[in-house]
Amino acid sequence: AFGTMYSSREARGQLFAHFRTLTDGLKELLMHHRRRRQFLTTEVQAAADLYRRSSIEAAKQYAFAEAWSHLAFYAMIGVILFVFPAWLALPSDALIGYVVVLLYMMSPIWGIIGTLPTVERGQVAFDNITRLGVSLDESTKSEQEQPVQDPSRRPTVTMNNVRFAYTGHQAAEPSFALGPLTLEFRPGELVFVIGGNGSGKSTFVKVLTGLYVPQQGEILLSGTPITDANRAWYREHFSVVFSDFFLFGTLLGLDNSALGDSVQRYLTRLNMQRVVTVQEGRLSTTDLSQGQRKRLALLTAYLEDRPIYVFDEWAADQDPEYKDVFYRQLLPDLRTRGKSVIVITHDDRYFHLGDRVIKLEDGHLAERDKPVAQARHLAGGRA
Repeated sequence: AFGTMYSSREARGQLFAHFRTLTDGLKELLMHHRRRRQFLTTEVQAAADLYRRSSIEAAKQYAFAEAWSHLAFYAMIGVILFVFPAWLALPSDALIGYVVVLLYMMSPIWGIIGTLPTVERGQVAFDNITRLGVSLDESTKSEQEQPVQDPSRRPTVTMNNVRFAYTGHQAAEPSFALGPLTLEFRPGELVFVIGGNGSGKSTFVKVLTGLYVPQQGEILLSGTPITDANRAWYREHFSVVFSDFFLFGTLLGLDNSALGDSVQRYLTRLNMQRVVTVQEGRLSTTDLSQGQRKRLALLTAYLEDRPIYVFDEWAADQDPEYKDVFYRQLLPDLRTRGKSVIVITHDDRYFHLGDRVIKLEDGHLAERDKPVAQARHLAGGRA
């Protein structure tokens, strides 16, 4: 019994680790429905099934042991009530009957009452997961119908008077607002987005990629308005490395059989071939420095091969040598392949390599779509 309970405890820890992955990697999961579906239906579902089976087995053994203890207890009561009177004179039979009925009723009543807190905690946990916007039923049914993106497609993203504001805890509290913004991002161009701390750059990334819903204005993808009905489809066009990214230990959502030599080629290009190996879609390790982990996140973005790439302060944790590789080789290569590339950065000495520089200040455009010739002038207000 103890071995089964120990296995159940281990399975529970594994399931909770997947729940931690679900919350920490929520943005990456929302951006890729195949990754999300594979994570939920293989990783989470397998851990949940293991925990269910081990918990049921442990519960059976516990119930069996408890039943035997109850049997021994009630057998002792039966001996006292029905065997002893054969040799000893006892008081009223009616009193004995009431005592026996109450003794037998109390155990199941308390058993039912004792399960109510557990059921309630389970319902609360389920409601919290549901509020994240990710569910097993949704990922395996409705999202299965979403089309796989064609990497040869080169869409244009247009933001028309888009505005997003955070609501304070109290009505009197001031809230940060982004916008209104009117911008267009075209295929085959490299755009740098700059601004000081608190200027709204990270919020801009989440609005652009469809994680935050604009409260005013609209976003269009090649002329198609983005609504709740097609927002998941819209997010499938982006490969994003967030500033607070999460690195999965497996290449979820990617067809490992079709990757071929691409993984090794990109690992070599990212100078990670001696640090990490990939076997059957699983990374040999993720226990690396932050800069190396960001390179592995970039590896995933490369393998997704989507038409729009967004990097939020990707080069901040890189050494100077590889930072130069990122700006002078990797980004221009993506642009040459017809990708739209949006880079949140402070590295003003590389602005001349891009097509446009957009500066945000307190959630607004400080300067609109300046060409790279004026980039260094724009960089003056950065933190």
